[in-house]
Amino acid sequence: MKKMLFLVTFTLILTGCGGKESAAPDTATINAQPGQSVTDHVQAASQESPQAGEASQQSVEKPEASGEQNDDAKADTFHVENIVSGYEDLIIGAINQKDFSYVKDFLLPDSPVYQEQEKLIEDLGKKGVSLKLIDSRIEDIKESNQPNEYLVDVQTELEITKANETKTKEIKKVYTVLSQDDNLYIKEIKADQTYE
Repeated sequence: MKKMLFLVTFTLILTGCGGKESAAPDTATINAQPGQSVTDHVQAASQESPQAGEASQQSVEKPEASGEQNDDAKADTFHVENIVSGYEDLIIGAINQKDFSYVKDFLLPDSPVYQEQEKLIEDLGKKGVSLKLIDSRIEDIKESNQPNEYLVDVQTELEITKANETKTKEIKKVYTVLSQDDNLYIKEIKADQTYE
């Protein structure tokens, strides 16, 4: 229980519930040093941009194997929401700054989504695409049929600028989040359309 209270308190501090104004997500920079954990990596970023702190990679406690939703299961959902919300904030900065390091720690290492997102950031950078996040809403979180996986439905509204032309676009995404080795990772992202 003490561990759970600590995690919740820690997360509330990182997400800026203390009343600070958030900086724009596209100005966040993350300067991780070799050997830093993901939490240290994001905590360092939160000192430069409070909104970047929302992207904290969370340790999770595994829910008990019962049919009831207990406090641990609720906490897992809370952390899953934080991972996806943080990723949604930081992918904008990663694309605008052409810097994959903003988001790489959220993604399952050596997975297809890792390579896909790295290529996406590189390709959009070459095309001169810049993004501004207007709104991102998590509409649903549910446990997957696969063990230790969650499905997260997200609705994102973006302002997209390419070649001095700006348009607004709504994109629906489904994130698959995997709990592995007491960490959460994004395993897959399916979107109904592209950022262009």
